[in-house]
Formats: sequence, structure tokens, C-alpha cells
Amino acid sequence: MIDGDYAEDLVADFHEAMRHSLDGLVDDEIAIAHWFILQLDFDDDEEGMILPSWGFRFKEISVPVSVWRGTADKVVPISHARWFAENIPNASLHVVKGEGHFSVVVHAIDRALEEMSSQPT
Repeated sequence: MIDGDYAEDLVADFHEAMRHSLDGLVDDEIAIAHWFILQLDFDDDEEGMILPSWGFRFKEISVPVSVWRGTADKVVPISHARWFAENIPNASLHVVKGEGHFSVVVHAIDRALEEMSSQPT
């Protein structure tokens, strides 16, 4: 759960991000929905699916990727996090018990930063 100053800052940041337009949020939601529809046409062994508006293949990502997800996340299903971790080379999945979509960032940030800083440059 997120509360206190961080919760207030998060709400203020979200309002500021959406102040001028919701176009970016809408574009992301359309791209994600389109991707899930397309996913039905691919099997798990398909080489590097391309997301409609992102324009790159996950299998071509050459840097280490950490996927963080809380077990209490009500926004994104865990199957999505698993899919990304399985389809991005050198990806690692971290599932944090009891954390939600936003609180995982707050409560696991030290671990995430430690992992990033230990990666070779």
C-alpha cells in the first residue's frame, strides 16, 4: 500500500502528466489491446513478435532487463510479467509478495537499483 507523501506526489504527478491530454495514455492502451489481440495469432515459439506501435522485436533487446511485479497488482496480470521475462533475452523476473502495481516501485526500489548497478557496463 502507498500512503503519505509518496501517495500525494504520485497523484500530483499523474494529474500533471494528464493535464494537457490523455492522448499518450490512450495510445498506450490501444497498443496494448492490439498486441493482446495479435498475440492470439502467434504461438509461444514465434520468433520475436513485434508490438504494433513500439516497432522493435523483444528478442532483439540486447541489454539486461528486470521485470518487477507485485503479487497484489490489480492493474496488470502476472502472466504479462512472465511473458516479458520469458521473451526478452537476459530478462529476470522479480515477484514481490504483497506489493501492488505502484507500491512495488516504492518498496523494492533499493533492490532494483542494486541489481541495475551490478550489471556490467
